[in-house]
Amino acid sequence: MVNLQKLILVDHPDKVFIRVAFLLSLISLQGTPSFLPLVLLLTTVHLYVRTIHAKDSFGRRFLVFGLAVALAGSLVNLSAAMYALSTSKTPLLVLAGLSLFASAISLSIFFVDVKLCGHIQAPWVRMALFPVLWTTFWTGIASVNPIGRLLMWSPVQGLGSYEWLYHISGPSGIDCAVAVCAVICSEVIGEWLMGPKVEIGGEEIRLINLDDDTPATFHHSESHHVLIFAGIMAALTLPSFALVGTPLPPSSANTTPLTVGCILPSSIYDKHHNSALEDFIAASAQMTPAKILIWPESAVTFANAEERDAAFDKVRREVRGPAIGVSFEEFVPAEPGGRIRMKRNGFALLAPNNTDGPAVTLEYYKRHLVPVAESFSLIPSSDPPTIVSLDLVHPKHVTKPDWAPAPNYTRSIPVTASICLDFSSSSAFSALSSRPALILAPARTWHPGIGLTMWEQAKARAEEIGSMVLWCDGGEGGVSGVAGGGMTEFMQFGEGSWSRTIGVQWPFDESPTVYARWGDWYTVLVLWLLFVVAFSAGVKSDVQDPLGIYSAMRGVRRILASFSEWKNKRKALTESQNGESQPLLV
Repeated sequence: MVNLQKLILVDHPDKVFIRVAFLLSLISLQGTPSFLPLVLLLTTVHLYVRTIHAKDSFGRRFLVFGLAVALAGSLVNLSAAMYALSTSKTPLLVLAGLSLFASAISLSIFFVDVKLCGHIQAPWVRMALFPVLWTTFWTGIASVNPIGRLLMWSPVQGLGSYEWLYHISGPSGIDCAVAVCAVICSEVIGEWLMGPKVEIGGEEIRLINLDDDTPATFHHSESHHVLIFAGIMAALTLPSFALVGTPLPPSSANTTPLTVGCILPSSIYDKHHNSALEDFIAASAQMTPAKILIWPESAVTFANAEERDAAFDKVRREVRGPAIGVSFEEFVPAEPGGRIRMKRNGFALLAPNNTDGPAVTLEYYKRHLVPVAESFSLIPSSDPPTIVSLDLVHPKHVTKPDWAPAPNYTRSIPVTASICLDFSSSSAFSALSSRPALILAPARTWHPGIGLTMWEQAKARAEEIGSMVLWCDGGEGGVSGVAGGGMTEFMQFGEGSWSRTIGVQWPFDESPTVYARWGDWYTVLVLWLLFVVAFSAGVKSDVQDPLGIYSAMRGVRRILASFSEWKNKRKALTESQNGESQPLLV
């Protein structure tokens, strides 16, 4: 066994760690990273950096290791990148640059961690440092990255018992969970690689430096901090056993049935007309029992605002019954000194033709554009999404009083909208002051891998704010369906219109989740406060409190009291700024 440890740690650490990291990167750094493979990758990097950081050749070896990881990240996403543009060089350069950037950021976090840990004595404080740094760095990068959390070392599937953290701490909490699990694995594997401590002549050294026949006395007293962290991560899985993860039934006393649909005209089975607009109108007219129908991103193109408004009137006249979500591109007048023939990518929810009020009840324009592919021809918007109310009247078999209370006898369903790449940002819905029941999400991806990636991103955004998302992808090989609220699987792969009846909580609780109220940075703030407390406890720990647990608990109580006071002030300020939603009658 010692020979294997010596082979990995002393004889050939570069060959072993680089090859293992390369293979794990091929699995972990795809468009939809999974929790466990990413934990294993971080564990490998964590071990390797600690193995070589004190060596003279650290810089060269660290660079080679980073290039190997970046190469694997580029290879696993190469197919999707090649479909983005008609030319082959540009997407390759963009992909290589993004992979190098992500790898450089990730490895720099490990470098900072190993250097700072050299100045920290308390072992459990050293363990806590990396998760805090990892979460802080990636939260900051995600907040300024034009493609949000895409290509980040952050899992979106395989979360298992930690998925409930989305409601509390969002993706930052998931990142922290990954980092903590990686540190625990690294400590355990590192202890095995180094071998247990032995005592010779009153001096403790590692068994790996000795011959196999040397008599030894083993000591395992330093494993307490690892057990503490493992216990914390095990405790964090307990809420998942109490939370119900199944969808609400459409027909029950506590739910409202809502039939939604995605219009994807089939190239084989649907009749084709003179324009895309007529194709989508004809397909929509066949699904009028639904309450909401949406078209995929960029379904139609308008030359100007007048043509757009005329098309909206035509849709309302010919599709009777449901609210129609029209996704479009529209040419906009050039500003003085600006580029001509620029477009914007928008979505408009049209009120049913049997209701009074404005024709367009919800309007939204895409804020995050695909680099290169869209950024040269489209204008991004800066306006965040808003919420409108979809008011449902009673079904024919239900009386008004049994459906809803007077005076309106209607059930209100709050809805909002966002478009494709906007879902890559975890702050996509940070401007909303209340919880929407449904997010209308038109999309158009160019590759099945990208389609699955964006589906997972949309699902994550819905889980974070406690909502559901109606995802309608009109791209080649795109996936479509309803996610959130216990629903995880997409309805359809490829073209073909579909509808589904979902259950919406009644009365609907519009209070936002903890994460939706506070965002990513509150998670980072809490982690840093806990780390400061842990650091102070580790410095001041004595024989009566060898692990600093009681000191840490006292510090946590003080921090929670201060945080509660700040939270109440923030809540009062938010409530004073809340606006009213606009009703939509159906």
